[in-house]
Amino acid sequence: MGFDRLLRWRHTGTLRIALIHSAAILFATALLGGLVVHAFHVTVQRQVDQRITDDARSLVHHFRKGGRVGLVGAMAQRADMMPDLLRAVFARDGHRIAGAAVLAVEPPGWRQVMLHLRHIAPIPARIFSVRLGDGSTVVIASAGDAVGAAAAPITRLFVFQGLAVAMLGIASALLLSGYLRRRLEAMADTARAIMVGRLERRMPIKGDDEFDRLATVLNAMLDRISALIGNLRQVSSDIAHDLRTPLTRLRVEAERAAGEWDGSDRGRARLASIVAQADDVLDLFAALLRISEIEAGGGRRGFGLIDLSALVEDMCESYEPALRDGGRRLDWAVAQGVAIVGDRQLLAQALVNLIENAAIHTPPETRVFVTLDQGEDAILLSVRDDGPGIPAADRVRVLQRFIRLDASRATPGHGLGLSLVAAIAEMHRMTLTLEDAGPGLCAVLRLKVEGAPHD
Repeated sequence: MGFDRLLRWRHTGTLRIALIHSAAILFATALLGGLVVHAFHVTVQRQVDQRITDDARSLVHHFRKGGRVGLVGAMAQRADMMPDLLRAVFARDGHRIAGAAVLAVEPPGWRQVMLHLRHIAPIPARIFSVRLGDGSTVVIASAGDAVGAAAAPITRLFVFQGLAVAMLGIASALLLSGYLRRRLEAMADTARAIMVGRLERRMPIKGDDEFDRLATVLNAMLDRISALIGNLRQVSSDIAHDLRTPLTRLRVEAERAAGEWDGSDRGRARLASIVAQADDVLDLFAALLRISEIEAGGGRRGFGLIDLSALVEDMCESYEPALRDGGRRLDWAVAQGVAIVGDRQLLAQALVNLIENAAIHTPPETRVFVTLDQGEDAILLSVRDDGPGIPAADRVRVLQRFIRLDASRATPGHGLGLSLVAAIAEMHRMTLTLEDAGPGLCAVLRLKVEGAPHD
């Protein structure tokens, strides 16, 4: 698994959910192990303390029966019977009378000390001291970490169990994440296909689990949406076609009448105006039908590998004289060798619309600059001008159909140019953004390069 793949898995929600579940199980195992070890530690410590206490009581009993001689004898006898306990008796002045030389006199009660033995490192000891009737003191110690030694096997067992749970948790998290990711990716692929116009696609169903029940509901919703869109598209197409026929006849009749008119120039001008208005309405319906066709995904039939660099240069060279005649300047900078899969005619239409939009809505002496650049992660096609621009609050709104700002009311058009560009961009999986050129407006078409990391 490469580093890039690890980074992608780090941002995978399904893996995080699975790892959190595994971490919860590991935490519960560690908590249980800690409680068991602590309980075992407390139990063993009590047993050790109980042995020391019983031994102290027995020595006190021997002292009461036989005095100091009986006490020393009992200590010698117990040294052979219980060698893990150290014993010593000290006189009132503190000097050792008998017993282990490593022990020192201590105040009555429990103490935790370190014993310094020869040739080995200091070891911990649990000490209990008892003051006898003649003023002497009996000291009993359990040397070494008896509690830790007794708890060590259980601790190792839980450590090994924790490692096993961690490895099994990671493995199960990867398997669960892979399963969830595959199911969600299948749904995401279907949704992306529907977004680009393949409305016949449906969510995959493999069984009867929660994902399949969700897919069933989504498919029913998609069926309903598809039926509504189909009805709306059919009604729109029928209206457009039904109106286009009489408008075409009106235009033909007006054009014929204008050609045969032998009266005043004013009447001929009115007939010419009728022809122009009919052309305007026909162009409007043609644009609406074209946008509907593109949004339905029908335009992808003309897709193929095209030289985008050559296309941009051709369009700029073709429109440069027209902008120059209008008092504007068109310049371009095109990176060579940029090729993409798309529809040449549609991309040319999108670029033409952006250039014309910059020419129509800017004053004379405006400079329009077209650039095509290929970066590491995206191809950028931009049309920038140094005109008045568009307010930031309106840059998203003008991409909708029939939206025209107050400053553009006096210019020809129906507010469909940028809508058509946005539809063409979406078909080609591009993003269209309108940015501030400072001054002016910059329209950017951005196509993510295949294989580039996602944002």
